[in-house]
Amino acid sequence: MSNEFHLPPSDTAYFCDGKVMTLGDILEGIDLDCIPRTEEDLDLLLFCMGEGVPETTLEQMFGLTVS
Repeated sequence: MSNEFHLPPSDTAYFCDGKVMTLGDILEGIDLDCIPRTEEDLDLLLFCMGEGVPETTLEQMFGLTVS
């Protein structure tokens, strides 16, 4: 079993700053030196992008914030 880190597929969706973004969207235009190389790097990048877990099913489905 390999412990080598691999980025998730570029179409993996995350809920960032109130909208759904793919990993490809997040990494678009980013400097090559900033591409995550460890799980911790990816977690930090997602934290900086405001990644959070949608609270409701509607938010999960459509990336909407329900007030």
